[in-house]
Amino acid sequence: MQKVLWSDFHKASLHGGRAVAEVENEVIYLAMGVRNAGSGIALLHGWHPYPGRAFGEVPPVDPGEIRNLTIDLYVPPGGAGYFEAAVREPDDAVYDELVATISGRRPFTIDLLYGDLQGRQRTISRFTIVPVDDGDGWFCRASRHWNLDAPAPR
Repeated sequence: MQKVLWSDFHKASLHGGRAVAEVENEVIYLAMGVRNAGSGIALLHGWHPYPGRAFGEVPPVDPGEIRNLTIDLYVPPGGAGYFEAAVREPDDAVYDELVATISGRRPFTIDLLYGDLQGRQRTISRFTIVPVDDGDGWFCRASRHWNLDAPAPR
């Protein structure tokens, strides 16, 4: 289990294979566990949410649409780490739909951009967030990966 702390001191516990999707005081808090299958340190760069969309063959987000992270999040080689983000402005383009998706406990998707410490080997991984049936939390799983600086993995 990992403890996640946002800049406004909001806290959550993050268990393996799980995600956090919460709305509190008009702020959307998102977090999910990630694993680095590579042999070097992974540096998370940014993310893009797709509220209301969870499955299907859809290309990855254009890197120009990525929301940059406000903190550096590293994942050790072969190890586990986490992603965290927040949407703090109610006039954000995804705010209303993301609040409705989370409140309605509907599946959604996050594309996560990361790379190595030198800014190379950039990859977008798609994570599907699905509500747990008993109403207690969210499942999280990686579902697709796209290399931006190398040939596609498939």
